[in-house]
Amino acid sequence: MNAKIVSTRSIVMAVVALTVIVAALVPASPVYADSEKYLEMIRQDLRTTKMAYMTEGMNLTAEQGELFWPIYRDYLNKLSEIGDRRIVNIKEFAENFENMTGDKASEIMKNSFKNKKDYYSLLEKTAKKVGKELDPVMAGRFVQMENTLNLLIDLQLESEIPLFEEPLEAPAEAPAEAPVEE
Repeated sequence: MNAKIVSTRSIVMAVVALTVIVAALVPASPVYADSEKYLEMIRQDLRTTKMAYMTEGMNLTAEQGELFWPIYRDYLNKLSEIGDRRIVNIKEFAENFENMTGDKASEIMKNSFKNKKDYYSLLEKTAKKVGKELDPVMAGRFVQMENTLNLLIDLQLESEIPLFEEPLEAPAEAPAEAPVEE
């Protein structure tokens, strides 16, 4: 049990470190800065932290690691492609924020849903590979850990992105009041 406590503490520390890195990512995101080089550096730090977190949490034997790490690296490369599309979508949102149209909002939402679907499809395919090469329990652990990491990333990023708003225009007529029941 003592080893389990140490392992849990290590994982908590890795999550804290990841949160700090993600917090650093937000000012470097395309919404707030133009530096693609800095963004790539932050993404590499995030990838390194994820690898450390997965190393600690998966607790693989040498033989398991030989099977798991190529699968995980392939997963991260494909996940990066989804992340690239997400950044493009965030840029679209930022560029159109002040003058958002219904069509552009629909396009941004459609792209966001596609990215989420692609992420879950990739996660499912990767879990199946891990389950086949290792075992279903290790696949379940992989999914739990990856979901935790990605939820932290999503939470941090989404908390920094403003909500959709109507364009600032003078209303043509006074807004309708709620009906009063007698």
